[in-house]
Amino acid sequence: MKVLLDAHMVGQKQGGIERYWLNLAKHLLGFDEDKLKIALYSQVTAEKLDGSIWNDAMLYQPCSANGLYRILWGFSDAIRHLGPDLIHVSNFTPVVKMIPTVTTVHDLCFQSFPETFSLKSIYAFKFFFRRSLQLSDAVICVSNSVRASLISSHKINAEKVFVVYHGIDPVFRSDPDKKGVSEFLKGKMGIDRDFFLVVGNIEARKNTFPILDAFRLLLMERPHVSLVITGSNQMGADALLPYQAMVRNGALRILNYANDAELNMLYNGARALIFNSKCEGFGIPLIEGMVCQVPVIASDISVFREIAGSAALFVRDVDEIYCAMKTVLANSSSCAERVQIGFQRSQLFSWEKTARQTLDVYRFAVKFSRRKEQSLLKKQFDQNVVQKQAGLICENLCRS
Repeated sequence: MKVLLDAHMVGQKQGGIERYWLNLAKHLLGFDEDKLKIALYSQVTAEKLDGSIWNDAMLYQPCSANGLYRILWGFSDAIRHLGPDLIHVSNFTPVVKMIPTVTTVHDLCFQSFPETFSLKSIYAFKFFFRRSLQLSDAVICVSNSVRASLISSHKINAEKVFVVYHGIDPVFRSDPDKKGVSEFLKGKMGIDRDFFLVVGNIEARKNTFPILDAFRLLLMERPHVSLVITGSNQMGADALLPYQAMVRNGALRILNYANDAELNMLYNGARALIFNSKCEGFGIPLIEGMVCQVPVIASDISVFREIAGSAALFVRDVDEIYCAMKTVLANSSSCAERVQIGFQRSQLFSWEKTARQTLDVYRFAVKFSRRKEQSLLKKQFDQNVVQKQAGLICENLCRS
């Protein structure tokens, strides 16, 4: 089986979705069954791809990175050039179905919080998403929460909707050398005090401002604690004006970007991870934090309850975030218990498991597609028979 993967986000530093495609491709390439071959639809040149991962993959480089081009022409052209048996995409299928198709739905936040998406993205979901679901032979959701919402809101055939969880990169692990972690953070990143960690950009959907407000309250009692945000400010300079005093005195650090090795050190050195999103499909930082044995403070949304279970301290507003921070700093026994629960729970997630379950979905999609084709042929045959019988009846009536 030759599979074409929609890897257009690889190399774009797009967080969880990019990580998903990188790891899925890497592990699928390591499988021997089904004579599996992997092809990639990617803007990144072969020279910039990690050779150890992509040596055995075929590469299709489109002439445009435009999303509309990809849906209307790019995927179809890649199928014609590479001849795959199946295509696997994120959210949007080729506008004309040519081969068995699998779609991964990472989240439905465009429905819940449309104001956090660009107008271009909103129109893309409006015009192409429902059709993509209809054209897909199988749909992968990254959590049960996404699956339930998708089936409820789009009336999709539940038989073809599967849940396949994300995994954890092996670079993320608990480091027992806490002195070495501290020295790395101080020497390489200039972090020399206790800190809380926020993984992701400052943006509306990530709900960063309640964290900043809670942290400002905490500073009144614990002035030597800091807050480190790994991403960049997507809200504009004016949005951070109320917090400039924290930036100036070093209490608030915005890193703009951290590579995986740095992020692993940040997890290991943090007093807690704070993940306060309004909407997510899965929440990869949760399981990365849990495997690194760092306390997790998370917004009280259904998908985080599903993924973290009882390992996280769940919060709903500024006051609860503030109280959770104080609980962590108090080194309570309940936090230690949650950390152990989180580490044990993190062992449930692996990218190899993700890839194997995804391969099972591919097999289903091929069979489902054949079933639909056979059903369509039977329907057409039945219609032809009825038309012929009707013609004979009319002919006999005319003769009589």
